[in-house]
Amino acid sequence: MRSHNGLFVMGDHYGLFLWNPSINKVKGIEEPDFPSHWRGQATGCGVGFCKKDEEDLKVVSFGVPLPGHNYVPLVQESVVSIYSMSTDSWKTIQGIYIPGDSSNNSEVTLDGVPHWIARSWEENGIFMSFNFDKEEFGQVMLPIPIASQVLGIYKGLLSIFWCSKVYSRAEGSGADYEMWVLSGYGGEQIWTKLFFFQQTVCGLPICMGYNGDVLLSKADNGKICTLNDTGEVLLIPYELSVHTLGHQNFPMPVGPTVNS
Repeated sequence: MRSHNGLFVMGDHYGLFLWNPSINKVKGIEEPDFPSHWRGQATGCGVGFCKKDEEDLKVVSFGVPLPGHNYVPLVQESVVSIYSMSTDSWKTIQGIYIPGDSSNNSEVTLDGVPHWIARSWEENGIFMSFNFDKEEFGQVMLPIPIASQVLGIYKGLLSIFWCSKVYSRAEGSGADYEMWVLSGYGGEQIWTKLFFFQQTVCGLPICMGYNGDVLLSKADNGKICTLNDTGEVLLIPYELSVHTLGHQNFPMPVGPTVNS
């Protein structure tokens, strides 16, 4: 699920949908087709805007063919499509280099630019982005190899929160957590480890708030708790419930996202 100015973008295998919760309306967006001869594809999707018109929500959908293991896609085989809400149409661009596969990761948007943790064709892991003004991809190397993480915006900076180690019961249970922030974005980029601590509560990161608080799902009982940048854990004392939206028929949101 992605959002911009109160609108949410959701998707599944059948297409994309715009949802306006204030008026409880859903609009379907026909997803652009990729070449039928592709035997497999690494795809991705992001939401943002151009700086010259921040009211016009845009969606980028992209794909590259993956015919074999360790295949590095050719630039001319990539397909990038950009949807504009103001025109309700897609524009397709070919020949743009796509630096990696972001299909299995959540998205975070900063200043209209969507970002993903991606598996690069040449490296293990990168921070991948798409600039709607320039209509091009960018990438930043990750500070360390990260297998499981949650993306966020911490005090205006791109950030990664992750569980670096999980302890067994014999070791006393619990986990080690780290948060890294990226400063100097757009210039000299520097990753800084903001904090590290051990915690007896072991949970999987779900999403990150603007203030740096992280929502965790406890691995032992599935309950939800929050974790702040001092290492304090607060258990949410009520059950999360799912509310239906009238009789609207649209797919469930996929993946967490944070926007700024």
